Amino acid sequence: MVTKMEVKAYIGAVKKVLWHVPERRKIAKELRHEVEIYLEQNADATMAEVYHVFGTPEAIRAALIADMQPDEVEKQINRTKLVRRVALLTAAVIIALFVLTMVGITVYNANMNPGYYAIDIIP
Repeated sequence: MVTKMEVKAYIGAVKKVLWHVPERRKIAKELRHEVEIYLEQNADATMAEVYHVFGTPEAIRAALIADMQPDEVEKQINRTKLVRRVALLTAAVIIALFVLTMVGITVYNANMNPGYYAIDIIP
């Protein structure tokens, strides 16, 4: 008998290998629905049977890529790479602004109250 955790792991693996497909959530949702229907009809099915009926995540990816045009696959991969680069650049800019702000606050506070930052606070 297949547990819900095993189905969740299977669907997660499918979504992971379909990282370049924009409709991966829709595909995963439809696949989950089909697997659940299959498991309702075959209550004593095993994960090996699920893999046999629906395919491994890699086989599903290969089938989807085979149905796509080569230029469409390249376009999706490039779009995903661009989104990741923009996200990384945005995170780097946010971190740099945070660090500069903290340095600025420290310098401002040191100039406003120099005795607080003096080395010989205790006489």
